[in-house]
Amino acid sequence: MSDTQPQRRNSLGIRLNRALYRFAKNWHRFVIGFLSLLVAGVFAAPILMNLGLTGPATVLYTIYAPLCHQFGFRSIFIGGDQVFYPREDAHSGLKPYEDYVLNDPEFAEDYAYWYEFSYRQPLERGLVAEDVETFTLPLQLASKAFPGNEQMGYKSAVCQRDVAIYTGMLVFMIVYTLPFVRPRLRPLPFLLFVVMGIGPIGIDGFSQLLSYPPFEWLPIRETLPGFRLATGFLFGFMGGWLAFPLLELNMRDIRRQVVRKFQKAGIPLEASRER
Repeated sequence: MSDTQPQRRNSLGIRLNRALYRFAKNWHRFVIGFLSLLVAGVFAAPILMNLGLTGPATVLYTIYAPLCHQFGFRSIFIGGDQVFYPREDAHSGLKPYEDYVLNDPEFAEDYAYWYEFSYRQPLERGLVAEDVETFTLPLQLASKAFPGNEQMGYKSAVCQRDVAIYTGMLVFMIVYTLPFVRPRLRPLPFLLFVVMGIGPIGIDGFSQLLSYPPFEWLPIRETLPGFRLATGFLFGFMGGWLAFPLLELNMRDIRRQVVRKFQKAGIPLEASRER
């Protein structure tokens, strides 16, 4: 064997191609791990708040903040009187969000801060019912900043719909990873994704959005938590069904290309048998 042969076998290019092959073969595990961490972090924040670990919880809320509006009245709560605190306009039968936050000093402080931020003038009075009943910018920002309290419990790091989207993607990916499913399941046709994935969440979300300022084209409608969870899960599951099988097809192609490279070069490839 020549002196260059070991160098050839251990070259950076060979190592990178082997790493690429392993990733292309096990990409679904990375996706499941990422989605699992994403969902776990959503609920870790309120659990940490309930344990009194406000510092780590605040870090998690901050990390998730760019992904979601984090409105308390559209979130999931852990450790309090209710799991959901919809606004009065939702007519959910649950005690509304407004009743809980109206007399909360921390929420009042948040509202006063965001009132001054929004209108460039201080709020020179205490919090009143109209402040929490009207869907204004200070209410939205205060609801985002306010994590909850001992009576309410503490909110998830993202809203109900986003939790359901992440969970739907994770559930699909777990099912898709089963050995008897992945080789047989084809990508969801795009038209079905539009009808079954985008359709429900679009109707539910836009009918709510268009009922609030600045549009107000429809009577005020606050979506029920069950609708948010159901439409979010459908969107996530159907989106996973559309995207992940397509990704698997690309990964199979990458694996085949790497195998051909190594076969042509006469270099052994770890786990080189292609299914």
